[in-house]
Amino acid sequence: MKKILVLGIGNILLKDEGAGVHLVNHLEKNYQFSSNVTLLDGGSLGMRLIPWICETDVLIIADIFAGSGKPGSIYRYNYDELKGKISAKNSLHQVTFLETLATANLMEILPEKIIIHGIQPADISPWGTKMTPELKKTFPKFIGAVVNEIRAVGGGNPLSSQDQYPLF
Repeated sequence: MKKILVLGIGNILLKDEGAGVHLVNHLEKNYQFSSNVTLLDGGSLGMRLIPWICETDVLIIADIFAGSGKPGSIYRYNYDELKGKISAKNSLHQVTFLETLATANLMEILPEKIIIHGIQPADISPWGTKMTPELKKTFPKFIGAVVNEIRAVGGGNPLSSQDQYPLF
């Protein structure tokens, strides 16, 4: 059985920026997955996540994604589609998660499959722990997309409770 890591990325103190972490927390509280599925709140740990990344066969990432759609738009990419899209930074201390994956690639320790699920943010300004209404509206679709991905890559048939966890 392939090891599957579902990794939520983001900072919950920056409103919509925490969507990936909120998603993983929601899954943890409302679903039961097969034993080969691990859920991880990756926060903004960046390079410190490499040990987790190299120990898995399939990596599913949930994060915000600044695409061309309106807030709440949902995206799905394979890592190969985003490999060369590392953006410019304001500081040498900023490391994007794509750079973390690029580093793991250079070290030849990437999982065999990497899928990125993103949701377009409306507001990532400091400070606030609540997601915007635009994200709350489409968040159930974001959850569904990730749950379906887990199922598709061999995570079994996730069992859902009655979704008692509030959507922030």
